[in-house]
Amino acid sequence: MESEDPAPATPDDAAGKLKKVIRKHDLTIHAHTSAAPESLLSAWQTLEGQMAASDRLIIDTAERRNALEEYVYDTRSKLEMAWSDFIADADRSAFNEALNETESWLYGDGEDATKSVYVEKLGELKKTGDPIARRYIENDERPRAERLFREYVNGVFVAVNAGDDRYAHIAADELAKIKSDLQAKLDWLNEAIAKINSQPKHIDPAVTVEAITRAKELLSLQITPILNRPKPAPKKEEAPKPAAETKETPAPTPEAEKPEASNMDVD
Repeated sequence: MESEDPAPATPDDAAGKLKKVIRKHDLTIHAHTSAAPESLLSAWQTLEGQMAASDRLIIDTAERRNALEEYVYDTRSKLEMAWSDFIADADRSAFNEALNETESWLYGDGEDATKSVYVEKLGELKKTGDPIARRYIENDERPRAERLFREYVNGVFVAVNAGDDRYAHIAADELAKIKSDLQAKLDWLNEAIAKINSQPKHIDPAVTVEAITRAKELLSLQITPILNRPKPAPKKEEAPKPAAETKETPAPTPEAEKPEASNMDVD
């Protein structure tokens, strides 16, 4: 801590000015903090968690109630429109009655029901509604699955029956098995579709869209590796080896007989 004290007067201070002297003193500080006891802090944290859980439960309960209410309205509308052919008349009447009773309960005794009760009631309604929805979806998606299946089978048939050079390296028995498997699966699909078309739409289909799609995938996994098998590399023709040369020792050629030199007398 710094303090200022006036210095004693000196002769130089004739003008009456005082000289400032700065003195430093130690300043003792005592810090005091207030904190709640550990037990009280723990209690507050527990209470905060309980309040957050209570708020979450209130929100979840409201969401479950809204989901049940929405399902009642949406399903009742679909029973009269999109789903009308996919449920028997007697079942439709009973289901409509259950939906109406649920609606009345929601605005009466169920106004302040618990989350678990709303979840349970929605689950009970879906036991009837979900199979109807599945039959509707199957009927909607089946034509595309059937078309893709037939396009694949017909495409492979055309390829293997073309007789071109692409599959000339594949054994005849392998090609015959491919055609046999294709025909068997095509017969299976034709039979299943005929059975489905002969039944009312509120009967579960004999074959699902998933089964049709899976059958096509399995055929492809079986057939594609065979058809894509690369042709074997042509064998390299070896150049004919030259005939072994027989070395013959040439017969010595007789030296031409030289004429004997004749001595001639020169005069």
